[in-house]
Amino acid sequence: MNYEEEVKKRERHLKQMVVAFENCDVEAAAFSEMKRDGFNYLKGFFGCDRGMWVDYLKSKHGDFLTVLYGIDSQLIENTLEKLWKTPYYDPDSEQEYTFRYWASVFSTEEAVQLYDDLTTLKNSWKRMYTELSVATRRKAQQNQNDQGQK
Repeated sequence: MNYEEEVKKRERHLKQMVVAFENCDVEAAAFSEMKRDGFNYLKGFFGCDRGMWVDYLKSKHGDFLTVLYGIDSQLIENTLEKLWKTPYYDPDSEQEYTFRYWASVFSTEEAVQLYDDLTTLKNSWKRMYTELSVATRRKAQQNQNDQGQK
């Protein structure tokens, strides 16, 4: 990922956090962050299974989970099991699948590389399409202005 993409990704992340905090929903923001971390873990540790994923989330977000559910480890485990089966929307690819499915998508290093390449290509295409649309609109506006002056 190049510097510009990293900056844009972080800006999107900050905007999402600001929206969540503006709505005074700190719990939703923390839960959203945990889901994003869970997705990134699946992508970063290809071939990981549900058990590894749950252990990671418990270690990374244990304090948050304890605040929400107390020290009931079975309740925390059940919550993360449910989360494994819930959809996660990836803003980079604009796709939504369950974490379980994302784990299968990111099952190998080659699969992660393909995802990255396709996502980069898709985002480049969208940028070029937007630039072309803007240029076309400007040209059309200029043509109208030129005709109006005649």
